[in-house]
Amino acid sequence: MPLEQAKLLAYCAVSEVAQFDNAVGGPIEMEVITPEGAGPITNLEKYENARQELIGNATSFLREFR
Repeated sequence: MPLEQAKLLAYCAVSEVAQFDNAVGGPIEMEVITPEGAGPITNLEKYENARQELIGNATSFLREFR
């Protein structure tokens, strides 16, 4: 899985848990750790927009699935 897809998958998982678990609070913060080093992901809006699009597509897919 490419790194960008892995970052989106991780963001989606954390975001979904945060929506349904009151023990999870505050803004989501993520960091990428690679052999070259570590650093924060600063543009989480990109991943939130992708998550919203993914949710919209999943909903319509599930509605039509037979």
